Amino acid sequence: MSLAKSRLLLSQILGLDDEARAHAIREYEDAFASWLGTRHAFSFWKGRVGLYSILKALGVGEGDSIILPGYTCVVVPAAIAYLGASSNYVDIIPDTYNIDPSKLDAALQKTTKALVIQHTYGIPADVDELLDWANRHGLPIIEDCCHALGSSIHGQKLGTFGIASFFSSQWNKPYTTGLGGIVATDGASLAEEIRAYQEQECIKPSRREERLLMLQCLIHHWFYFPRTSGLVTSLYRALSSKILIGSSCPLDLTPQMPDGYFKLMSPGQARLGLHEVESLNDNAAHRKHISELYRDALLQNGWSVPTLPHDAEVAFVRYPVRVQNKDEVLKKAPSRLIELGDWFDCPIHPREANPRLFGYAEGMCPKAEKAAKEVINLPTHQKVSDGTARQTVEWVMRRARPA
Repeated sequence: MSLAKSRLLLSQILGLDDEARAHAIREYEDAFASWLGTRHAFSFWKGRVGLYSILKALGVGEGDSIILPGYTCVVVPAAIAYLGASSNYVDIIPDTYNIDPSKLDAALQKTTKALVIQHTYGIPADVDELLDWANRHGLPIIEDCCHALGSSIHGQKLGTFGIASFFSSQWNKPYTTGLGGIVATDGASLAEEIRAYQEQECIKPSRREERLLMLQCLIHHWFYFPRTSGLVTSLYRALSSKILIGSSCPLDLTPQMPDGYFKLMSPGQARLGLHEVESLNDNAAHRKHISELYRDALLQNGWSVPTLPHDAEVAFVRYPVRVQNKDEVLKKAPSRLIELGDWFDCPIHPREANPRLFGYAEGMCPKAEKAAKEVINLPTHQKVSDGTARQTVEWVMRRARPA
C-alpha cells in the first residue's frame, strides 16, 4: 500500500457516518465468509474474543472442560477460564507441532464439552482422525486458525472442517488489521447465538482507540521490514503499556478477565481487512514460495524440516526451525538485522504467563516442552524477498546448531 493510498484510506475511515461504519464491518464479514467458503462470519476487536464467543454460544460454562493442544498462546486457555471452564492439554506430534490424536482418549472426561485443534504455523492438523474421534464422542471441533489463513488440505480450506473456526489479524498474523479477529461458521443456530452476543454484550471501540490503532497500522506498514523488525518490535513493546494500543495487557496473562474484553471490531479495522481479503490468494502464494526456499536450503544442508500432511497446501505464517541454542540465536539476530520469531517460547506462550494458573504443570506435554526450547521461526510475510529469505536461512545455518 502506497503512502498516498494509506492516507486516502485513513481519511475515508475517519470520515464515515454511523450507517457507513456499520456497513463497512458487514462488508468485511461478508467478504471474509465468501473467500473462506462459509455462510457466516463475525468480527471482533481481537481473535481471542472470537474464541470466547464460540465457546459461549456452545454453552460452555462452570465445570466444563475443553481439550486443546499443550502448545498454544495463553489467550486460548484464558478464554476458556473466563467462562469458568478448565483446559485439558494434549501433547503434540513433534514433526507437525499439532495435537496428537492418539492421546485424545486419555484426555477425555465426562465434563469435556469441545475439542480445540490448532493448525500450528499453518500446518494442517490431522483433520481426518480428529473429526472421526470427535464424531464418535459427540464433541464439536473448534479450529484455531490464527496461524493458518490460506492453508488447505484435501482441497478444502482450513477453518471449514469444524463447527466453527476463529482467526486473528493481529500484527504478526497472516494479514494484519493491527488487532482483530473473525469467527466463521456454517451453523445457523450457532451464528444466531454469536450475533446475539455481539449485539447484547459487546461494546464498540472508542473513536480514539480506532484512530490510534489506524495510526499504528500505518506506521507498521511504513516502517516494519525484516531489517527493522527488531527495533520496531522493541519500541512497540516498550510503548504499548504507555502510549500505543498493545495486543495484550498484564491481565491477559492471568485467568482474570480484563476490562473491555467484549469488544467489537472497528470500521477502520474492517476497511483494512477488506483490503487484505482482496489479496489473500497472492499473500498465501508468497508465503508458500518463501517457505519452499527455506525448506530447500535446509534440506540441502542436512537440517530437518516440518513433515507436511499428504495433500496439504501450507501457507506458513512463520517457518519453524529447531535449534539447540535458541536463546542465543534470538538474542543475536536483531543486531545482524535478521528477523526471527520465538513462537512458542513455552507450552503456554509467552513465558511471562504462569502456566499453573491455567491448569498446566511441567511434564504434561513433554514433546511440546521440547519444541518450545528449540523452535525459532523464519518470516514468510510479503515484505520478505527471495534475497532476504536466503540471507535469513543462511545466517541461521551459520549461527545455530541443528537440534
